[in-house]
Amino acid sequence: MSSILRLVITFIFLSIAALQLHAQQVITGNAPTVTITAIPGYTGDLSTFNTALQVLIDNAWDNILTDANAELANMQEPKDLAKGFSNANAYASRAATMQGYQDYSYFALMSGAMFAIQAPGFDISRSQVERIREDIKEDGDMYLGVSAGLAFVNAGINAGFIYPGLYINFKYGSYSFDGKDIDSNLEGFTYKTVLYGIGINQIILWPKRLIPGMLRWRGISIGTGFYYCKTSIGIEILEDLISTGVTTSEVTGYDPDEDEDDDPITGALALDPSFMIDIDMTTMTIPLDLTTAFRILSIINFNIGGGVDFCFGSTDIKLKSRSDVIFETGDENVIAEVEPGNIQMSGGVEDGKPSFLNPRVTAGIGFNISILKIDIPVAVYLDAGVSVGLTAGIIW
Repeated sequence: MSSILRLVITFIFLSIAALQLHAQQVITGNAPTVTITAIPGYTGDLSTFNTALQVLIDNAWDNILTDANAELANMQEPKDLAKGFSNANAYASRAATMQGYQDYSYFALMSGAMFAIQAPGFDISRSQVERIREDIKEDGDMYLGVSAGLAFVNAGINAGFIYPGLYINFKYGSYSFDGKDIDSNLEGFTYKTVLYGIGINQIILWPKRLIPGMLRWRGISIGTGFYYCKTSIGIEILEDLISTGVTTSEVTGYDPDEDEDDDPITGALALDPSFMIDIDMTTMTIPLDLTTAFRILSIINFNIGGGVDFCFGSTDIKLKSRSDVIFETGDENVIAEVEPGNIQMSGGVEDGKPSFLNPRVTAGIGFNISILKIDIPVAVYLDAGVSVGLTAGIIW
């Protein structure tokens, strides 16, 4: 499970590059208030000096805000990013799927995880990652998203007592973690997901032994159901301190370098641009499935099929930041009292919808050891999405 989480984290941080640069953000804030109380050699009116200094600081701060908001003004709202995350969350709700095992005699009890990615034309080579970053810079948005689903239990029962060939299953899973508990480099990353589901399957062509003891056809089944998956991701983006210089005109009597010439006082506005990103995904999926499978030598199980997912829900991606803005002089002998300012950033996208119709083909390979089953299910979505899982359990 930890390896799947590491994959999820890797792809999420890649996706966040788009949001970090191009969400429709609004940056506001206030400049710090600075009062100089002592300047070596200066005998003039400090009140007048401080008034002029504050004007310089306010102007520098206004320029910072103007430039920052102007750079962001042309960036588009990352609707494709929100859609990509919504789709990936829906794909991940297939965790612990029983595709290929819908002919058991009594009951099934499975557990599993599913990793999903929505990324047209994506691969993890360095050149491709760099291309994605360049596309993000140019376009301001990208159809990209990732998620992971976990089903602690998917319990199924042969409901042939209701109707021959009918199977009913219920699934549930919940998982959360704090990145710092996995790796110190992941501090500030949190993940929480919960999954509920119900499934109904009906055999329409009954299984047959094609070669006794060697090859058994599991028939063809159709299925539907309802999956609810809610995933929340929190990411703290840590950035280096940003500073902007402020320089006064020459100050009479101030000569720190002792060259008998009056010198200006220099200082810097400094701020921490780090911010938080919250991603909240809620999807509801109604799948339609058509599946067949073969059991080889009573050990290997191979399944193939197709279907379509009808998806509903939304994804909210929010940016939040609030940090102090301080002023520091370049000379420790120039004593200043500083009331810090602040910078605030908010933005993101709300109510990003998943694709309503998601056709897919499915396949999987599994291994049987008596009633114990281990399966690797794969689903490839025609809208450039993929989900890969690991399922284990018992089927009787």
